[in-house]
Amino acid sequence: MKKILFILIITFFGCSKNDKEMNYNTFVLNNKVEVNILDKDGNDLLNSHYSFEYMKLYYIIDNNKIEVLNEQLDNPRNLKLINNVNPYGLRIYTNDGLEEFIEEKDGVKYGESINLLELNGNETDTIKTEWISVKDKYFKVTKIWYNSIPFETDKIIQIIKE
Repeated sequence: MKKILFILIITFFGCSKNDKEMNYNTFVLNNKVEVNILDKDGNDLLNSHYSFEYMKLYYIIDNNKIEVLNEQLDNPRNLKLINNVNPYGLRIYTNDGLEEFIEEKDGVKYGESINLLELNGNETDTIKTEWISVKDKYFKVTKIWYNSIPFETDKIIQIIKE
């Protein structure tokens, strides 16, 4: 019993460090945009009209349209269908574009990205974001335009299709 108590005490004191000794090697990434796509009558088009398996995401990088596809990721196209809610949601992971920032001041980078969401072979939506990155440890989308219409960040965007 004394050995167990001794091990617990050593573990407790060995784990305690003050803030100066802590290593803050964290990275916060918030580059997602979430949408519901409805028709003018409120019908869920992600659950009926559009097929998730045919959707594609493209990033515009150096004025080139680059298809997003990385088979090693859980979401290889940086798209995720949220089908356990009504209406269905679509999570879009926009380009973090850290290499293409517009301005840098005191370790803070400001940038924007253009993302093209191909819903099917005939219909493509444009998602523009502005973002901020602080000392390459924090990334957050600060503004969103979906087909040139501004929306608030951190909220699900309701898209109405005609």
